[in-house]
Amino acid sequence: MISAGKTLGEAENAARIASRDYPGCYVTIYAAFGLFLNIEKRLGRFAPSDSCTDGYWLNGKRRTFSNAQKVRNENETPTLS
Repeated sequence: MISAGKTLGEAENAARIASRDYPGCYVTIYAAFGLFLNIEKRLGRFAPSDSCTDGYWLNGKRRTFSNAQKVRNENETPTLS
């Protein structure tokens, strides 16, 4: 994980730049005692619920999570019963 700044705007700008620096990799923003970028070759199934935003960056462009990605995330997330 890479530190992404103090505000969500700074983090989104850093994600855009990182996605250009790492072509073909998915960049998402996470919050864990600060904002961080996660750069992966494959987008994980839990990315929609783990991300601070409703999307990810790929090759310098922002894309939103698709409905299929969101449904898969909901179906795979364990629940307490």
